[in-house]
Amino acid sequence: MFQKYSQFYEKHPYVCMIVSIVIASIIGMLVEFLLYRDFVGIGFYTILILSILQILRLRRNHHEK
Repeated sequence: MFQKYSQFYEKHPYVCMIVSIVIASIIGMLVEFLLYRDFVGIGFYTILILSILQILRLRRNHHEK
């Protein structure tokens, strides 16, 4: 199973990153809502900045190969 994931990640690193961002966002929003019964919009900016940094890192690593 891990070998299949590694092969998929090598072929499609951006898709894996987007899937992980979506899953992390859903989990984060769910926990925030369950604990505080509120939704904080500032979390979107954090996810946006982290996503941009991750895309830049993936792009740099992809071009080095």
